[in-house]
Amino acid sequence: MAADKSSLFGRSLSRPTKAMRVLRNEGLVALASRCAGVVRPHVYLNESHIWYSLDLTSLPELPPFPAGLELVRGTEERLVILDQLDTINSSSGRARLSQGAIWWCVLEGAQLLFSCWVFSTMAPVAAAPSGWLLLPTGSVVLEDSVAAPAARGRGIAPVAWRHVAASATGSAAVMYTKVAVTNEPSRKAVMKAGFREIAEQRYVRIGPVRRRWLRRASDDAAWLAKGLRGRASGR
Repeated sequence: MAADKSSLFGRSLSRPTKAMRVLRNEGLVALASRCAGVVRPHVYLNESHIWYSLDLTSLPELPPFPAGLELVRGTEERLVILDQLDTINSSSGRARLSQGAIWWCVLEGAQLLFSCWVFSTMAPVAAAPSGWLLLPTGSVVLEDSVAAPAARGRGIAPVAWRHVAASATGSAAVMYTKVAVTNEPSRKAVMKAGFREIAEQRYVRIGPVRRRWLRRASDDAAWLAKGLRGRASGR
């Protein structure tokens, strides 16, 4: 569920206001480190993700939302609140909305606690040849799920995902998402929300050279193997 890396300026530090906030609160060394973290993936990238699927045709009863929290569909007018999270900036968010992506956010008053995006037709995936992965008919992808520090440990993400999934049942039969192999909390959270594992993807980029692998792929991941032009295997 990593944020979009298709543009060097798609990350949060592309906004001068955020850069100044890091400089003021954390210092020059922290700012330099954050900037290096933005540039590095465009030179060298080595990432592994687990892909999951969720059957939207047989969702269980929706759990209640925690008191005081509200799940809302994000609009262009709300994009400024993305600055509250370490995720894509409002410019990238505006582009996504114009392309038909759906933005969901969980609010506690005016505070943004959780944000995620739903894509149909195509989804931003760094490992895809063009940076965009073509989706099978009747499916959507859940991407860029990001929680504020104040939301962690409160079980907000699994509940939000369940409600977001329910909102997609009119247009899709299955929802896919991916989580970094090393992100154990999020992997447990998506399983709690009802997702099941369908494949493990690895992607390595060193300058212009790219390599993709797909391991332990189930039959449900055939579209993914084709889209990534990787090697599907049962290992």
